[in-house]
Amino acid sequence: MITDSEALSLYQQLREILIETRFEWVAREVDFDVRLGKTEAKRIRTTERDVPDEFLLPTIPRLGKPATFTGSVEYTPKKRLGLLIDALKHASVEVAEFHDATMHTLNERAARRRREVQIGQISFVDPATGETREASTPETRQKLATAAADLRPLLQELEDEL
Repeated sequence: MITDSEALSLYQQLREILIETRFEWVAREVDFDVRLGKTEAKRIRTTERDVPDEFLLPTIPRLGKPATFTGSVEYTPKKRLGLLIDALKHASVEVAEFHDATMHTLNERAARRRREVQIGQISFVDPATGETREASTPETRQKLATAAADLRPLLQELEDEL
């Protein structure tokens, strides 16, 4: 188990690595979630007075029925690190798996329709400009798969320490 100070240090280091490797958008999304905090529900008994206390005789207030209110609390350093690990998994490991699954599905469908077409690349084109934004080429998928294979056990090890 890691301590809160170690979790905070790891969080900062991972954040810096993400920013240096053009994954700053992942860091920004996690920062946004951390700023919002964790939503918690609390049951609170309220008083049934509608008049300010200065206009009332000193009496014992009657408690009303419990009401549920939601509020935000700060994430612990370990939970922050967990959020960053999850986001990193989604942005890297799961993206690699998505690319492979998409290619497999498209080729499987083409085979079922008895088309002798082997789909090797998917391009994501900007409808306004016609420019290719992203392409899932065999080389890209191989790089993603290699990075995911290297990253998956490291992220799992970090998660296990939380």
